[in-house]
Amino acid sequence: MYLAFRNEKRNQERFDDQLKQSQEVACANLKPLLTIHTQTYVDSKGVSLINGGIGTAVITDIKFEKGKSTTNSLVDLFDLDNDFNWDTYWRFSGNNYYLRAGDKYQLVKLTIRNLIDQGWSNNESKEILLRWQDQKTGVRICVKYSDILGNTMETYCQTLK
Repeated sequence: MYLAFRNEKRNQERFDDQLKQSQEVACANLKPLLTIHTQTYVDSKGVSLINGGIGTAVITDIKFEKGKSTTNSLVDLFDLDNDFNWDTYWRFSGNNYYLRAGDKYQLVKLTIRNLIDQGWSNNESKEILLRWQDQKTGVRICVKYSDILGNTMETYCQTLK
């Protein structure tokens, strides 16, 4: 009888170990991995947030900082002294955002084609893009996020060059 209980206890411990290992593997298979990508072509400038992991990222907070300024939208940090519309930009509203594996959010984008379509000359458009590229240097982006199971990931921060 004693041997039967001891054997059952050992089997239960093995099962618990296997279950724990399976849960760790499942969590690792759902882990997101965020990166920031900058686009600095002559005719197109932009910044994207990309999920290069294999799981969905739940973005809970994002801050854009430069000097003493902090905002929830990257475009607020640029002082280009021009009145134009951006191709696209993203403003974090405080709600959770879900970024699937392999997907990206275009945080900001500005192209020469867009500026010319708004009436700016080719030279003026190039000058605006050059000033944008100069001003993005030193911008710090910090993203707080978790995986789809609610496991908090380490805050991802990157300073743009």
